[in-house]
Amino acid sequence: MSRELEVVYDPEADALVIRARGGKPAYGRELAGRIIVHFDERGEPVEIELLDATELLAKLAEAVESAKRAARPPTPAEKHLELALKLLEEGRALIEKDPARASRKLYRAAEEAVKALAAALELPEAREAAERGRWSSQLLFDAASELAEKLGDDVRRWWNTAWVLRVEGYREARLKSDAVRENAKDVEALVNLARAVAEAPSAPGEAPPAAEWPEVAELALKLARGEKLSEREEAWLDELARETGWSREEVAEELASAGADPSSRVERYREIFERCYREALELAGRDTRQAGEKAWGAAVALVKLHAAAKRVPIAHWDHGRLYNYVASNVESEHRELFRNLLRAAHVLHEHFYEGRLDAETFSQHFNDTVKLIEEAAKALGLRGAAAKPRASG
Repeated sequence: MSRELEVVYDPEADALVIRARGGKPAYGRELAGRIIVHFDERGEPVEIELLDATELLAKLAEAVESAKRAARPPTPAEKHLELALKLLEEGRALIEKDPARASRKLYRAAEEAVKALAAALELPEAREAAERGRWSSQLLFDAASELAEKLGDDVRRWWNTAWVLRVEGYREARLKSDAVRENAKDVEALVNLARAVAEAPSAPGEAPPAAEWPEVAELALKLARGEKLSEREEAWLDELARETGWSREEVAEELASAGADPSSRVERYREIFERCYREALELAGRDTRQAGEKAWGAAVALVKLHAAAKRVPIAHWDHGRLYNYVASNVESEHRELFRNLLRAAHVLHEHFYEGRLDAETFSQHFNDTVKLIEEAAKALGLRGAAAKPRASG
């Protein structure tokens, strides 16, 4: 006869216990390091204990999502990307022995990369090609031009290099292996860009990040490649840091990994939260504007941590996206908590810019925000956040 199960989570120990009601554990055995199965006197399992539950459940969620992605049919962007990667590999392998054939493969890799980007960003050229059932050269050039507008002029240069490979390398067979090898670098960069954009998950109903934030997408690409930023891009980075309450280095790191699976960033968001929160508390008695901004940064990091565990990317310099994420993705029992946290912390964020709160008013808002941060951190299973000093009015 099956028993009713009871699930209990201990946030202090970060342990999740699943037990059969009425079962009496007599002994336990440890499995896989952090899973303990308890048995009754008859040897029947009556309780399962998961240690470091937050990490284990995040990995389980990642495995489930991976299985879902494997089960669903590939998107048009993914199909084009898969072919681009295959052609790129084949082209590079032919450079020494047959530069003409290598040029053709590399051009086709670039062509598929443009198609993947156009599909991922839902460009009109992709829709027209789908309606026609084929891509013309004109559509490819138009798509490359629009991609350059959205993602930076490098896209145009990479595409032009691919066209040189098509004409001079394949049709005219004029390019030697060294020239093909050098031009292949631009094709590889274009394919890597397509991979970053096509594989970056988006929240349901949201436009791909690169389509909506072209300036930031271009900045992210340069940071990922380790390239020198222009004066305008440096200013963008500074502004994004101000909007998040994070350090400039943390925002740069975030942008450089924009194409990565968000779940891989869980631990990093935890570290950013802990740093921002600690600094907010340290600054509260001597610099209210900086303390408020650090509290905002801590709140943002908590929402990002929650989203990362669910594999949802958020452009967190867009404050509306933070609120939308909470409304659509946070569990119902915690939704109001996170909504109140963002509201309270945003008042402190505005104080950083405007400095309108007097000492007593700031103290009230800061202490309210700290309380909400503690509750949200506890809801996420973070340990060691409680029992911190409050600001004094």
